[in-house]
Amino acid sequence: MNTDLERQIQELQEENRQLHQTLEQKTKVANRALASYQQRALHMEIIRQQNEDLDKLTADLTQARQAAEERVKREQAIREITTKMQTATTLKELVKITAEELNARFSAAYTLIELGIEEITANDAVGNGY
Repeated sequence: MNTDLERQIQELQEENRQLHQTLEQKTKVANRALASYQQRALHMEIIRQQNEDLDKLTADLTQARQAAEERVKREQAIREITTKMQTATTLKELVKITAEELNARFSAAYTLIELGIEEITANDAVGNGY
């Protein structure tokens, strides 16, 4: 009976050793899988942050492009108005063209044009070579 018990003990010990080996192998695999999962999760977080940064950059660039397009439109309108103003032959015609163009281009309810012309007296004209 001792030999049967010893044999059973040896079989149980061998089975226990095999179970320990299997457990160690599965633990290593599980640890590698967990490390891989954590690494992927970290990469996903980095990608998410980069996407947020790209979205903000895209919004900033879109806003800058729109502002630049508006500036170009304004500058083009000013050039066109200036060209039309240069066709005026009298001060009255210059003021009329300027007011009409400003009203039309910039949807102004009214236009105030300050000419900045100083009044010149006869004495000033003679003394300053006018």
